[in-house]
Amino acid sequence: MRNKPERSRFENVFLRVADGTRPARSEFDMFKYRKVAIAAASDLLVLTLPDAICFIIAIALRVEMPIECLRTLRRDCLKNPARGYVSIEYTKGRGGPRAKIKRERVRDGGINTPGGLVRLALELSRPAAERMADRGDPNADYLWVGFVAAGLPSWRRFSLSTHNFYAAIRSLGLVDEAGKPITKIVPARLRKTVKRDNYLRHTGHLRRFASDHSKPVAARHYAAVDGLREEHARSVAVAEGQLFDMAMMPLVLPPKEEVSALASGLSIGNQKLDAGAVASLVSGDADTFLGMCSGFWSSPLGRNDNGSCATAFTGCLHCSNAVFTARKLPALLTYLTWLAERRAVMTEAEWHERYSADHNRIMVQILPVFDAGDIEQARSTAENAAVAPALPPHLQRG
Repeated sequence: MRNKPERSRFENVFLRVADGTRPARSEFDMFKYRKVAIAAASDLLVLTLPDAICFIIAIALRVEMPIECLRTLRRDCLKNPARGYVSIEYTKGRGGPRAKIKRERVRDGGINTPGGLVRLALELSRPAAERMADRGDPNADYLWVGFVAAGLPSWRRFSLSTHNFYAAIRSLGLVDEAGKPITKIVPARLRKTVKRDNYLRHTGHLRRFASDHSKPVAARHYAAVDGLREEHARSVAVAEGQLFDMAMMPLVLPPKEEVSALASGLSIGNQKLDAGAVASLVSGDADTFLGMCSGFWSSPLGRNDNGSCATAFTGCLHCSNAVFTARKLPALLTYLTWLAERRAVMTEAEWHERYSADHNRIMVQILPVFDAGDIEQARSTAENAAVAPALPPHLQRG
């Protein structure tokens, strides 16, 4: 070994070692001379065990397939590619006494798609599959085959155990948000992560969410989990707010309905107003800043010591006694402008807590009832300083 070995001879030895042939002593010296480890054969463009585990994790986070089914994918698993989609065929051992052949339709394209990842894994594992087929290895039909540095033969099917998953993750040197090292990823929880995202995307509709389960199983295994408790609590709070809004839906009269009420009367809550009472109401005799009040001395939201309404300014937006017509649109638009000004000088959280209910009531439940022409005319009035409605003093002071 005093002379520099021929390059071609070393390459031949390297490939034979990669194929699983035990090197002779002189061949060991060739590796030693070049300061190359025999395990360097894994640096060839072939699939290795850590590669396979990273592929499985990447695919598992893009499909709803059980992790044990991903581990046993065959080389002919891609079926019926068409228009950017392909079916992944897999064997599911659970869910019955016999193994079932199932398919999942997934996107197919670049390496960010499930189909593209499987195609790349097929290409990288092809050298191993060919060598295994040549020696009659029954595992040559599996997808996850490649080069293994420890033991012989070097080309064989990978052992995708949980222990090997942990080792592969540790070798990546990943850290979490706090900077602490991530030492393991539990394979069985990858599917729960995907199911959780799908559950949120489908807004909890089990019929859409339970793609390969019965609805009770999907709810028990993937919906009733600790990670969704906060989301469920938030959904309950939103539902309660929506129910309250429905119960306190403001009475809005666009021009046509206002004319009808003047002719035949109007029902507001539990009280019935005849045509004369409606005429008095819409004439301005019972105006507040934002609306018209049909029960100033019987407010459901709070009263002063003398029995009058204690929330007669912006509280009308949430009062069952309030009525809103086109005549009050300039005041509503003026108040919206003031809300926008307050939003610019407050934190979003503080503004949301204090004013979002008022803003949403006007934008979602009052303005959409009126025609665009009515709103445009009201906006012109609100922008004319001579006739624009004045803000109440406590709002002007901020």
